[in-house]
Amino acid sequence: MGILMIGHPVIVSLIYTNAEAGAVAYYGLPDATALHRTTPWLGSALGMVAAGVATVLTYPIQTVRIRQQAGLPLCAVRDAFAGLGPKLIHKLVGGFIFFLVKESANSELHYLLDGSFGADTGS
Repeated sequence: MGILMIGHPVIVSLIYTNAEAGAVAYYGLPDATALHRTTPWLGSALGMVAAGVATVLTYPIQTVRIRQQAGLPLCAVRDAFAGLGPKLIHKLVGGFIFFLVKESANSELHYLLDGSFGADTGS
């Protein structure tokens, strides 16, 4: 059961990476850094969607694991989604904030490392 618990971050990463690549191609940009510089909100939206999808897909697995650890009998499929609403809101907001901070920091870091910081301005 433990190996299944890595599913959430793997799913988030796969969805986010593929959506990001699709957005780069759609906007005709050279790379993801250019995408996040031109549309800083997009990374947050993509991250929020990725976190939401991953949560819906992995929530029943987490419910079964918790019930097993507590020594409770396994539940019906409909009960495996009990409590999903608050968890989904938590993950959507968390995904939005996480990817906003991550991509903003990543864009700034690339900006600094590309030689723009401290470069001779000709004066």
